Amino acid sequence: MLQSGSMLQNRYRILRHIGGGGMGMVYLADDNRLPGRMCAVKEMSPDQLPPNDRTWATNAFRQEAQMLARLDHPGLTSVTD
Repeated sequence: MLQSGSMLQNRYRILRHIGGGGMGMVYLADDNRLPGRMCAVKEMSPDQLPPNDRTWATNAFRQEAQMLARLDHPGLTSVTD
Protein backbone atom coordinates (compact mmCIF):
# COMPACT_ATOMS: atom_id res chain seq x y z
CA MET A 1 0.00 0.00 0.00
CA LEU A 2 1.32 3.45 -0.91
CA GLN A 3 1.79 5.92 1.91
CA SER A 4 0.33 9.44 2.00
CA GLY A 5 2.95 11.93 0.81
CA SER A 6 4.85 9.44 -1.33
CA MET A 7 5.68 10.43 -4.93
CA LEU A 8 5.20 8.37 -8.09
CA GLN A 9 7.35 9.11 -11.14
CA ASN A 10 8.15 12.57 -9.72
CA ARG A 11 4.65 13.54 -10.80
CA TYR A 12 1.90 12.22 -8.54
CA ARG A 13 1.86 12.97 -4.80
CA ILE A 14 -0.29 10.41 -3.00
CA LEU A 15 -2.80 12.08 -0.68
CA ARG A 16 -4.79 9.10 0.60
CA HIS A 17 -6.21 5.67 -0.16
CA ILE A 18 -9.74 5.88 -1.60
CA GLY A 19 -10.59 2.30 -2.58
CA GLY A 20 -9.51 -1.01 -3.93
CA GLY A 21 -10.47 -4.38 -5.22
CA GLY A 22 -9.13 -7.73 -6.24
CA MET A 23 -6.54 -6.32 -8.63
CA GLY A 24 -5.16 -3.38 -6.66
CA MET A 25 -5.64 -0.12 -4.81
CA VAL A 26 -6.87 3.32 -5.83
CA TYR A 27 -5.44 6.52 -4.37
CA LEU A 28 -6.29 10.21 -4.51
CA ALA A 29 -3.26 12.08 -5.79
CA ASP A 30 -2.14 15.57 -6.75
CA ASP A 31 -0.64 15.93 -10.25
CA ASN A 32 2.52 18.06 -9.94
CA ARG A 33 2.52 18.88 -13.66
CA LEU A 34 -0.91 20.47 -13.29
CA PRO A 35 -0.93 22.00 -9.78
CA GLY A 36 -4.27 21.75 -8.02
CA ARG A 37 -5.51 18.98 -10.30
CA MET A 38 -6.56 15.96 -8.31
CA CYS A 39 -6.55 12.54 -9.91
CA ALA A 40 -7.00 8.90 -9.06
CA VAL A 41 -4.01 6.58 -9.31
CA LYS A 42 -4.71 2.88 -9.65
CA GLU A 43 -1.94 0.58 -8.47
CA MET A 44 -2.03 -2.99 -9.69
CA SER A 45 -0.98 -5.62 -7.15
CA PRO A 46 -0.08 -8.75 -9.14
CA ASP A 47 1.93 -10.17 -6.24
CA GLN A 48 -1.35 -11.02 -4.51
CA LEU A 49 -2.29 -13.35 -7.38
CA PRO A 50 -1.13 -16.89 -8.12
CA PRO A 51 1.70 -16.85 -10.71
CA ASN A 52 -0.48 -18.36 -13.46
CA ASP A 53 -3.02 -15.51 -13.08
CA ARG A 54 -0.50 -12.62 -13.19
CA THR A 55 -0.24 -12.49 -16.99
CA TRP A 56 -4.02 -12.49 -17.31
CA ALA A 57 -4.37 -9.76 -14.66
CA THR A 58 -1.69 -7.58 -16.25
CA ASN A 59 -3.39 -7.85 -19.64
CA ALA A 60 -6.82 -7.11 -18.13
CA PHE A 61 -5.39 -4.04 -16.36
CA ARG A 62 -3.93 -2.70 -19.63
CA GLN A 63 -7.14 -3.42 -21.54
CA GLU A 64 -9.16 -1.54 -18.93
CA ALA A 65 -6.87 1.50 -19.25
CA GLN A 66 -6.99 1.37 -23.06
CA MET A 67 -10.78 1.10 -23.09
CA LEU A 68 -11.20 3.99 -20.62
CA ALA A 69 -8.77 6.12 -22.67
CA ARG A 70 -11.10 5.82 -25.70
CA LEU A 71 -14.26 6.79 -23.82
CA ASP A 72 -15.46 10.33 -23.17
CA HIS A 73 -18.36 10.68 -20.73
CA PRO A 74 -18.83 12.95 -17.69
CA GLY A 75 -19.64 9.93 -15.51
CA LEU A 76 -16.37 8.13 -16.31
CA THR A 77 -12.80 8.81 -15.32
CA SER A 78 -10.33 9.77 -18.02
CA VAL A 79 -6.96 8.11 -18.48
CA THR A 80 -4.04 10.51 -18.67
CA ASP A 81 -0.93 8.44 -18.04
